Amino acid sequence: MDTRWRSPVVLKCTEAAEIITITGPREALVLLACKWPAPHDESFFAAMQACSEALGRPEASERARTALLAAASDAGFPSEEDGAIRLPGKKVNPADHHSYRPEV
Repeated sequence: MDTRWRSPVVLKCTEAAEIITITGPREALVLLACKWPAPHDESFFAAMQACSEALGRPEASERARTALLAAASDAGFPSEEDGAIRLPGKKVNPADHHSYRPEV
């Protein structure tokens, strides 16, 4: 079973300005290992390690997400996280928001 992040990472990291969505550490590893169009610096290797560790330990998944965002930031790739990318039609509908209410 693939671990998925609560919130995907949305990046623009190609010369064609293609927007990509990464939903978990396995997809992040594919991006980093096969398609990362930037120099492999310290934050790149930290993201590789964090994503690799998250494959075997789901509790490390959010740390991997944070590491991927740091590598993207260091590479100069805009992300939805930093407000540089706005996806069309992505608005919060209050009717879709469900609050947790414990049963009494």
